Amino acid sequence: MPATPSCMTRSPPSKKISPGMTQTEQKSIQCTSITVHPLLKGRKMDEDDEERLEIPTVSFVGLGPHFGDDSIFFDKIAASMQKWWFALVCIDRHWWLYAFEIAQKRMWVLDSMYIGEHNNERLKIHAYAGRIIEDMAKVSMPAYQRTENGLPRFYPSVPKQHNGCDCGVFIIKFMQFWSLEKPLQLWDKVKLNML
Repeated sequence: MPATPSCMTRSPPSKKISPGMTQTEQKSIQCTSITVHPLLKGRKMDEDDEERLEIPTVSFVGLGPHFGDDSIFFDKIAASMQKWWFALVCIDRHWWLYAFEIAQKRMWVLDSMYIGEHNNERLKIHAYAGRIIEDMAKVSMPAYQRTENGLPRFYPSVPKQHNGCDCGVFIIKFMQFWSLEKPLQLWDKVKLNML
């Protein structure tokens, strides 16, 4: 790719020949310039470069400046009076649930596929969710003090799914039983088959 792409290119010769001319008439057409990142100028991209370009940069994006102003989407008063908040997440076609215990400032991760350890990417997602939840708590309860190192996370024992498609039903039942303060194990695969 040239360092400074030309914005004036010749069009193909037209069939029209003017009287007295020995050459075909040519017109110049305008094109938009292509912006090239300075690090890529003069470099030919290989497969590794293309793969790196497809990976998004992960950064924390907080709540918008007017979050909580519209009670249709988030009722600050109603939210501040709850004991628990639930936050559902779906990534890579898998659903799991965060249960935020407001008074104790704890976050419970209810995941029907959790087997005892998470990779770094999942831990980053948990930390990000905790920051968003604490931002929401600050909006609904101005006196709320954010935790210094992020919300502590707990992984309760939950029934496990045995396929790749029931996670949504599991989190619905987790929310139902969690709200009623019933042991989650009371709901199991037998009950899933009855739905």
